[in-house]
Amino acid sequence: MFDIFAITGFADLFDIHRVLRDFSIRQKEFLTDSVNGKIYALEDDNMLKVFRSDVTMEEADQEREYAHAALVCGIPTAIPFDVVSVGGGYGIVYEAVDMVTVANLVTADPASLELRAEQFAKLLRELHDTDAKDSGLPDIKDRYRQWVDVASPRLDPKTKQRILSLVESIPDRNTYVHGEINLSNVLLHRGGAFGHGYGGFGVWTPDF
Repeated sequence: MFDIFAITGFADLFDIHRVLRDFSIRQKEFLTDSVNGKIYALEDDNMLKVFRSDVTMEEADQEREYAHAALVCGIPTAIPFDVVSVGGGYGIVYEAVDMVTVANLVTADPASLELRAEQFAKLLRELHDTDAKDSGLPDIKDRYRQWVDVASPRLDPKTKQRILSLVESIPDRNTYVHGEINLSNVLLHRGGAFGHGYGGFGVWTPDF
């Protein structure tokens, strides 16, 4: 019902708030870490990303929108469902996947490292060659500028200016950028690699 009000614009005219489903991570299987939270498996084989306690509902909702935007622009991403309540904080439910992290695979079979590295490199090329123009995703350079502003109290003016100059020297492109990808958030899914989308998960089949 809330989505109907949001689409029609009534949510902007009245003080209407979505009633969030409530989830518990008690006895849920931990899958992997994210830069701003942790990922758990749900009983129905869906995934639940639980944000850190300092992440607001607005930030969680924005991440859900970005995950959807990544899917629309061509990143094969696990579909983000609703924002939910988790122990006083927030989370996002993602579609079901059958997965294991590549980091766990390499730990279990160190001899597979070279193969996984090749798959990882291919995933990076495919993600970062994807055209994201007019996708609604933020400019990564703007995000770098914001991080520099946050760090400003700990930077002397000369160092801050050098960092900003490096940011400005990055050539502008319309392609997708992933800022957090690593072997702990790359998953094997039904024989292919499963890649991390914007704030969620992205699929890559030979990409997560």
